Parts: sequence; C-alpha cells; structure tokens
Amino acid sequence: MLNSIKPLVCVDSSIVLPLVVEHALSDLVLTQWQIWKTESRYFIAPSLLHYELVNALHRYCIAGFFSQSAARVSLEAALAQPIALYDDDELHYAASELAAIHNLPASYDAHYLALAQRMHAEFWTADKRLYNSIHDALPWVHLLGPE
Repeated sequence: MLNSIKPLVCVDSSIVLPLVVEHALSDLVLTQWQIWKTESRYFIAPSLLHYELVNALHRYCIAGFFSQSAARVSLEAALAQPIALYDDDELHYAASELAAIHNLPASYDAHYLALAQRMHAEFWTADKRLYNSIHDALPWVHLLGPE
C-alpha cells in the first residue's frame, strides 16, 4: 500500500490528457500538477485511465488533430506519469454501487470515485458534468477548471 502519510490524489483522463497534449486546460493542469508534486502527493487511478487515454488519442487521430506518431509520443508521456493503477474485483463492485446510488449515466466515472473513496483520496476531474452531478454528495470531489 502507498504511504498513507502523504495525501493521495485520484485523477481521471480529463486531468492527465492536458498534461501530454495541447489543450485549453493544459496551463491550469500543469500548474496544479506541479503543486501536487511539490507537496509530494501520490497519484492514483483505476487502470481504466490508460484505456481512456488511448481512446482520446485515437479520436484525436481520427479527427485529424494528430498524426499516429504524435499520438504515440503523447501516449508514452501519459504512461510515464507517476500514477499508481488499481484494478480488482472489489473496485468494480464499489463502482457499480456508486453508479447506481448517484444515478450516473455510465459506470466508468464511478471507478474513479470508488478508488478515491477506498483510498481516502481527493478526486480531481476537469469533467464539469461529472463534478456537477456529484460534488454535493461527495465533498472530496474537486473540479479543476471553470465551473
């Protein structure tokens, strides 16, 4: 288990993607990422993170924003981030429960919530839709970016 003395930050793909591609939130995310690193925070995410990043980069290629080689460079940068990944049966059960409790339209986001809840971590997202749907019920969910 990670050192419980250092605070944990659970991040989703909406935070990691702007670290590795030019994005409207890149400056904000890079600044916050450096703050977290200065504070010696540990980063965590469900293994789903990598699947979402690959999909986002693939979609950028399809849309003509990236070449395949540029996407590969961005993927290498994303995979090199110091984020501990989790994937186990209990995480899936907890995600299923959270998705139902909070009436989420899909269970993907609930995996991040379940992991953050399990590990007593802050969860950070740039996904306004997700944040707006759950921040009242889950005070450890934070939005990076304008509300």
